Amino acid sequence: LLWPHRPARWAALLGLAAWLGLARSLLALPAPLPPADSLRALNVPAVSARHAVGAALQVRGTVLADPVIARGGTVSQVRVAVATVWQAGAWRPVTGGLLALAGPYPGVGQGDLVECRGVVQDPPPVPGFDYRAWLARHGVESYMSPADVRLVAAAGDAPGDLLARWRRAAGARTATLLPEPEAGLLRGILLGQPKAIDPALRQDFATSGTSWIIVISGIHFSMLLLFGFLALRRWLAPWPSVALAGGLVVLYAAFVGLGVPVARAALMGALYLLAQGLGRPVTRLNLLAVAALALTALDPGSVADAGFQLSFGAVAGILLFAPPLSARWRRLPVLGEACAVGVAVQLATWPLVALQFGQFAPVALPAGVLGGLLLAPIMALGSLTELVSWLWAPLGQGLALVCWLPLTLLAHLVPLAAGLPLASLPLPDFGLPGALLWYTLLAAGYARASYKKRARPLYESKVLSPKS
Repeated sequence: LLWPHRPARWAALLGLAAWLGLARSLLALPAPLPPADSLRALNVPAVSARHAVGAALQVRGTVLADPVIARGGTVSQVRVAVATVWQAGAWRPVTGGLLALAGPYPGVGQGDLVECRGVVQDPPPVPGFDYRAWLARHGVESYMSPADVRLVAAAGDAPGDLLARWRRAAGARTATLLPEPEAGLLRGILLGQPKAIDPALRQDFATSGTSWIIVISGIHFSMLLLFGFLALRRWLAPWPSVALAGGLVVLYAAFVGLGVPVARAALMGALYLLAQGLGRPVTRLNLLAVAALALTALDPGSVADAGFQLSFGAVAGILLFAPPLSARWRRLPVLGEACAVGVAVQLATWPLVALQFGQFAPVALPAGVLGGLLLAPIMALGSLTELVSWLWAPLGQGLALVCWLPLTLLAHLVPLAAGLPLASLPLPDFGLPGALLWYTLLAAGYARASYKKRARPLYESKVLSPKS
């Protein structure tokens, strides 16, 4: 770093960053042999799990998230952080994550202490997908199917348990205020409960390429900052408004669950608020880079996760390509900006979609533009409905009728887009080299456009002319 030449300093910084990244990734690799105090050490191979009925174990732990209904509603997936296992007539402490497949209505929720009985095994193989590695990235290395799951103790009063109970109570209250599928749609968009959405409608969102609407992401947090911070600035000084808005961002992130899109959006929002409090200019691409650095430092394996790639790719595309496209379409004030965001997302993410899913949705742009225009009133009216219904149910019921209109428009728009003849098209398997080639060409085009913008001749300004 003390070398006098700037290129040498940059090379040293890049080399140091690469070395630290490699060291952190190696430290995050799982041990080849499981520790003796881990649940993974008790796993039965998946191929022999059916014949190991006598090897059933009893484990106790805390439910990490609300159960997910799978296999057409026949089973529910319960993710458990295991703390003890019953062996030799006593409970022995262990560590590890377990995915238990129970009945469709296990009667447990996030934060509950549960007991699971069944054969603890390795996750089964899935053709064409590394299911074991995917579960490991989510902290799960053991699998139990079928599992007998029973409640030992309800969630306590810890902050995480309390927020989980509030989220479940808000979801149940929403289900009484609105009919289906509008109630499930609001729960997915506002409360971070996408599994509450009707499975057929959720599949239509995936087919039409508009799943980002029902997944809590940066757009939702941007609206939260818009409604919170800018409103507080009217009555408070910068630092009190930053503190209150930051607390709102952190509380909402913990309330809906800290997935990759939520963590990235919350971190970017917190950094933006800090810059506002310090009175410093904000470069949003730098905020995205800091968020990516922090999340990958905590979990290097998240780089291989499809959600991580699509989340950061979409935001990077919006930051880089949406402003110039929006400037070209400035004659359409609202529609032009929405179209620019949609095109930017498609440019940045379609190679990732092709690698991960092998399909492309041509209707994603028009459906995403119209769905994005409905998202703002849904967020605003939905938040107001949830707050007012918690304070006074009759008034909340009246507001729910107003919120029903944009929800039902969205619930009819998405199936209509998904039902079009060319809603989803298969993409050729061009592999990783094709994706790298696309991003290389995209970066070259962006660099060329940026260079032309910076290197305009002086006589193009109002001060100088060719004659002068």
